[in-house]
Amino acid sequence: MKKINSIPLHRLSQSEHQAFMRFIQQQTARFSPEELQITAEHTKFLEALEALDRALSKNHGSARTKELLALDQKRRKTYSAIRGRLKNTLSSPFETEREAAKQLHYTLLKAGNIQQAEYTDKNVSLKFLCRNLLDEKHLPLCQQLGITHWIEALRDENDTFRKMEIERSTEYALRGTLSNANARKAIDKIYYNMVSRINASVVVELATPNTERFIDLCNKEIKQIKALKAWRRSMRAGKKRREAEKKLSSERLKD
Repeated sequence: MKKINSIPLHRLSQSEHQAFMRFIQQQTARFSPEELQITAEHTKFLEALEALDRALSKNHGSARTKELLALDQKRRKTYSAIRGRLKNTLSSPFETEREAAKQLHYTLLKAGNIQQAEYTDKNVSLKFLCRNLLDEKHLPLCQQLGITHWIEALRDENDTFRKMEIERSTEYALRGTLSNANARKAIDKIYYNMVSRINASVVVELATPNTERFIDLCNKEIKQIKALKAWRRSMRAGKKRREAEKKLSSERLKD
């Protein structure tokens, strides 16, 4: 029975390396780690592949960023609605409503220009603003004007935003635990360990029929990768040769 052929993983481009590791993930799942006798190594391989994905996605932004923008827009609209209601109520024909709106509007003004603040400052400002508007002094006024549920909504929207921002920061921190190079070295070592175990089972004649099929597919994939690398090298060499010939021809014409 054949063994798995060698492949210089360090010479693969990032996309080639990632595609090959995905291929190994798919085939090991297809033929079963237990059948291939690499159960322990396979668990480590999946963990290393996940770490590699995190490292590669470090500069790709976060899906949470789009959600944060939507949440910020939502709390901006709620804040604007509250402020608009208070400004309009300042012109109410009823004195009690005007006085209530005046006190609440003053509380908003003391909080500063929240809409233009950075995320961190805005989070803190909205947190304390909602706390002040819902305290014993201001809550009756909010109830009088019927905006209590708006302020509670603003408080909840701000809390949701703050929690998601923390989640995004944690995500970025996790991505930075391993550099691309270190992540590649880690998974390459595990891959070579898996190959060694599989090849050893062939030597001692403990390999199963599924192992043989797995080896055939791996060797076919490795052969294709090597052929593609060789073709690219020849193309680069041909290009350099043509450029050298062109340069030499130009120099001869000058002479």
